[in-house]
Amino acid sequence: VKGLCRAPSSDRVAYGTNDRGYTRVRLAHLDGSKRRSCESVSTPGQGVVAEVSLSDDGCLVYTFTDRATPANLYLTESTSGETRPLVDPNAPPVSELVAARHPERGQVTATDGTSIEVFYTLPPESERPAPAVIDLHGGPERQRRPSFNSFVASLVDAGIAVVEPNVRGSTGRGTHFEQRDDRGRRWAAVHDVHDIGQWVHDRRWSETVSLHGSSYGGLLVGLALGRYDLFHRGAFVSGIAHLPTFLERTDDWRQPLREAEYGSLSGDSALLERLSPRSWVDEIDGPVYIA
Repeated sequence: VKGLCRAPSSDRVAYGTNDRGYTRVRLAHLDGSKRRSCESVSTPGQGVVAEVSLSDDGCLVYTFTDRATPANLYLTESTSGETRPLVDPNAPPVSELVAARHPERGQVTATDGTSIEVFYTLPPESERPAPAVIDLHGGPERQRRPSFNSFVASLVDAGIAVVEPNVRGSTGRGTHFEQRDDRGRRWAAVHDVHDIGQWVHDRRWSETVSLHGSSYGGLLVGLALGRYDLFHRGAFVSGIAHLPTFLERTDDWRQPLREAEYGSLSGDSALLERLSPRSWVDEIDGPVYIA
């Protein structure tokens, strides 16, 4: 449950649930600590809702975005249920970017049977087979959701298919899934990238499959390019090239949090070296863009 919001002086509570990336908003009436009734709230479409505010009379104000709509502020009336934007959504220059296609949602079955959720956006059939890019999110405690993404829109507009996965370690599916890439289990997330690439190949959407990722996503790009010959090229943007250096130089407050994720400098030095893209440079066969 995200975005829990209680009206200042009433028994109304608004909240959102994460349904495989999409937000479902509900309005509940409480009787003490118990929910008395609950109703769904109509939003502008299927997308992502955040920053919910609720008035005593049940009016909701929130931000909403989907793949074709940049984040905007909306009001939903309590009596009529009418929803309207509070900021002109057609104001330039954003309107020139809203040519993005809505993604499809898919399931990739990894080699070990784990189900990996993906969003994929394809160019028109007349432009296929097309180059494909698997775009890996950072974090790793993050989730790719169907919010507006001008980068993805520009790739699809250029005739490139884009696949956005939530490999194991991503949020949105509970603590167990989020921890399935910790320390030595990192290779499972890297192999998820391979299985997603094979899934794309099997559907014959594309003749080439490339990888793009920033921060932690860049680490996955480097490891996947080094371990598998399935991918043709990659983009490594602000990626983690060497985990020991990253852990040594991150802020003091952050180091124990990241060691719980990747391994400790004192006890896991060999693992950290093995999980660093720098260790796999000689195995990479193909062009890599590094930013």
